[in-house]
Amino acid sequence: MIEYAKSYAKKAEFIQMDIRELKFEDNFFNGIWSVTSLLHLPKNEIPKALGEAYRVLKRNGIMYVCVKEGHGEELKPDLRYSKDAIKFYSYFKKDEIEKFLTWSGFSLLESRMADMGVKYLKEPQFKIFAIKK
Repeated sequence: MIEYAKSYAKKAEFIQMDIRELKFEDNFFNGIWSVTSLLHLPKNEIPKALGEAYRVLKRNGIMYVCVKEGHGEELKPDLRYSKDAIKFYSYFKKDEIEKFLTWSGFSLLESRMADMGVKYLKEPQFKIFAIKK
């Protein structure tokens, strides 16, 4: 994906790292865009990832999170690529992902179900804005 992105954003810098161990200084970013990335972690690792996000955000920094609605965890094929592209998914109830965020120190600004009228959405998703106070 990074190689693909480089072909479109030739002057951008791309860095690959684990969201559970970010190599940035404390209070580094004004915002974090986390769209369908946390859902690829087991739920027991979500607090570590959110703790890292909280650490690298500046005071009053905003975090945007989008996760799939549902219950549990599973491995399943991602048929957009091939039947052999197996991915891990965690699914969340609204109160569950909100608790993960508040336990990590964030204050919720807005939390809602995504508009299922958008053609690329195949499954219900929650969209959440949170702030580091």
